Amino acid sequence: MKIESREYKVIVDVALFADFDAALAEMSADLQGLVESLEFSLDGEFDIDEREEQSIRFLDTRDFTLRRNSLLLRQRIKLKNDKTEYTLKCRTADRYFSALRNLEPAQGLKADHKFEEDIGAPFVSGFSQSTTVKLKPDDSFAGDSWPRTLAEGSQLFPLLSETECDGLRCSGDTPLAVVNGR
Repeated sequence: MKIESREYKVIVDVALFADFDAALAEMSADLQGLVESLEFSLDGEFDIDEREEQSIRFLDTRDFTLRRNSLLLRQRIKLKNDKTEYTLKCRTADRYFSALRNLEPAQGLKADHKFEEDIGAPFVSGFSQSTTVKLKPDDSFAGDSWPRTLAEGSQLFPLLSETECDGLRCSGDTPLAVVNGR
């Protein structure tokens, strides 16, 4: 599987965003300076007028079984139009393991697939294969609803029904909850 993109992960102190526009402009200037010092170029820019407001939930079991299986399940709701999408991502340091995970969506769901390299400080690479499905407004897990168990989650991504903990397959009624209650 070919890497389609690279994302450089930047940790930002939210306290700096009391004045969002000023903070975004300063962050953009800092990033531009860093990129130029490395003799690279930066395409694109932050468009303050086009920012997208969204609600994001990360779902996992109480003991982070998905995370321990190198999986991440995210619900994203675009507040402008109430469109809901779910992404199942396999992120590991092993490019081949990530690329070979079967993240296919449930039958009947259209999906976008992506394989990327995530680079975090201090230049540590991880590889992510992801599959994103977009739901219709009347789908059962659209909006403020979300899968509450692994069995319900497997209605979006069948791989979730194969999730293991301590070498044993998890029960379908294993609860999924919003990570850290946020």
